[in-house]
Amino acid sequence: MNNWPTKRLGEITTYFNDGNWIESEDQSVDGIRLIQTGNIGLGYFIDKRNKSRYINEKTFENLKCTEVFEGDILISRLPDPVGRSCLLPRLDTRMITAVDCTIARFPTKSLAKYFLYYSLTGKYLNEVEKYLTGSSRIRISKSNLVKVDVGLPPTITQKKIVERLDAIRKAQEFCDAQISKTEELFESILTSELDSKNSWNIKRLNDICDVRDGTHDSPKYHTSGIPLVTSKNLKDGEIDFINVNYISVEDHNKIIKRSLVEKGDILYGMIGTIGNPVIVNTDTVFSIKNVGLIKFNKSNINNYFVKYFLHSRRLNNQITKMSRGGTQKFVSLGNLRNLEIPIPTKDKQKKIVAKLNIVQGYKKLLFKQKTLLKELFDSVLYKSMNGEMDR
Repeated sequence: MNNWPTKRLGEITTYFNDGNWIESEDQSVDGIRLIQTGNIGLGYFIDKRNKSRYINEKTFENLKCTEVFEGDILISRLPDPVGRSCLLPRLDTRMITAVDCTIARFPTKSLAKYFLYYSLTGKYLNEVEKYLTGSSRIRISKSNLVKVDVGLPPTITQKKIVERLDAIRKAQEFCDAQISKTEELFESILTSELDSKNSWNIKRLNDICDVRDGTHDSPKYHTSGIPLVTSKNLKDGEIDFINVNYISVEDHNKIIKRSLVEKGDILYGMIGTIGNPVIVNTDTVFSIKNVGLIKFNKSNINNYFVKYFLHSRRLNNQITKMSRGGTQKFVSLGNLRNLEIPIPTKDKQKKIVAKLNIVQGYKKLLFKQKTLLKELFDSVLYKSMNGEMDR
């Protein structure tokens, strides 16, 4: 543990004030961008460019708004968690921020960056928690936020902490950029190989596969038993067995009479989060609910080809037209069975799958690297803020 002195947040800033109260009628389609609590991540800015809100110049003047700038620290006074902060990047537009965001400016860039990293620590979040108010809507007032204690090592130590964490962040950003490029390449191959081949035979999915779905009932949940997989458990091409509900063996046996899941089958989310196709590659016994089950009984159909087609723009266009529901979208079993899929020769399916497998394999490696970098960042952050790396 360190024995660094502490100062209140208000004592180490040169400017500390809330953003502006902007009503919906004050907003416009373009102009000066409004930065909100939803843009503030845990130590990073979340762009959400297509959901951006704006005010015009006249409203800016009439409401006497405070402009925010690249390099400002924004602190959210609302969950989750309260007190999280981000460094405002260059966005090539004028900006203001909402009233539930506090603008903090520091005397040096290094101190601003140090606070940004310090705000990720348990010490800081525990300190913020002392001042929280509200029951249905937890928050912290600006007058209390200004009182939050911040541990301050010597300036040279602050700079060392910032330098080492910045280096890891840079590696993380590079890794994220590579993942984005890999996803773009994957989409490009999908488009070129699947979206423009009009000479292939078009078949309904149910004509080439056995298409079923899981139970629509709500069996009783238990603390242990057989996992019940739903759409929320289909993630990044895999089945998430960590956050599942469990059912009895008796209920499982009833469900598998309709939908026995086997290796090589494809699972497809049908309600809420639609899509996220997963090829079953596990010996774990489980049941499914509100999930499409695509089984293969014809030797001329490659299950990976079908899975990748289920990722394609052509398929997504079909799904968009078919999906129903208000706040919770869903696709019916009839819709799933009637999806149109182009079928090339088995040899061509194999070649397309080989290309896409290479890209997906590289993407998996990048995600492993991303996990390792996150673990490294968390370890270095903890040790740095506890004085273990600068004795």
